[in-house]
Amino acid sequence: MLAFPTYNLAQVAGRVRDRRTEAHCIVPRLYLTDYPTASNAQELSRLAVTHVVSVLDYDITLPDFIKDENKLHIRVQDLGGVKLLDHFDKTTSFINGALEENSKNVVLVHCLMGISRSATVVCAYLIATKGMNAPEALECVQSKRSIVCPNLGFRKQLETYAERFESDRKERESRRILSKVKAFRFWAT
Repeated sequence: MLAFPTYNLAQVAGRVRDRRTEAHCIVPRLYLTDYPTASNAQELSRLAVTHVVSVLDYDITLPDFIKDENKLHIRVQDLGGVKLLDHFDKTTSFINGALEENSKNVVLVHCLMGISRSATVVCAYLIATKGMNAPEALECVQSKRSIVCPNLGFRKQLETYAERFESDRKERESRRILSKVKAFRFWAT
């Protein structure tokens, strides 16, 4: 008869639960967490959260002090076939806008468990604003919140999103080099 040590499973589940119900700072003023933490007024107040991105497929209640204009709700399920990629520009713009608007703004991104959907949105933000590729962004987020594990479909969408930025970066670099060559030719003649 095969037996599993249930106390170990309970300990592991407890660690996951404990790690999940914390807000983790990914980069300054950007936190990643789960819904129970996002709905906790004391915790949001302690973190000085001003803006919230919710990535859930159902209605939620957030603390009253978060203004409606400082909330973004992306309604998606945590399924590999869901097109979260279609929302990356919107979520990145919202996060970036909040952080650039005021040095006191703090953004919290959450889904139900803070493992897949919200983590993917934070990775997309890092790709778009920090020049990371998809594996680097995921590694960065996992280094701060170890339970992060986007579903395979979302990981592929991050790769697609990163390719777009890599193409843009290469094109800008080519134009920069070309302008230097033209400037050199001008001064050389």
